[in-house]
Amino acid sequence: MWDTELDTAAQGWFYEAGISEAEAQSLVKHWRESEIGPSDEEREFRRRDTSEYLQRLWGDDFDSNMNGVRAVAKSLGPNFMNFANRTGLGDDRVVLQTLHRVALTKGVK
Repeated sequence: MWDTELDTAAQGWFYEAGISEAEAQSLVKHWRESEIGPSDEEREFRRRDTSEYLQRLWGDDFDSNMNGVRAVAKSLGPNFMNFANRTGLGDDRVVLQTLHRVALTKGVK
């Protein structure tokens, strides 16, 4: 069941990051589908799969792009970081690509 307090916090995260309404809706959809955190096995698979996918997509820019992703995620505060880690969405390719777009928009490296 969706948590109203979390919904309010997420709206703040999106606003802070400059995430568009369409991207925010996509993230909320992902989050609602991931209410129950993944098992350790699922988490490790997602981490590897996402890393391999983004390495293919970004090539030589992978490390610098991930630095931008981390900077944006950290700027959203510890509650966001805890949520992303708890749900496994910190390893989700859609979430990471969204944070990357925010980093590019804000010039964060």
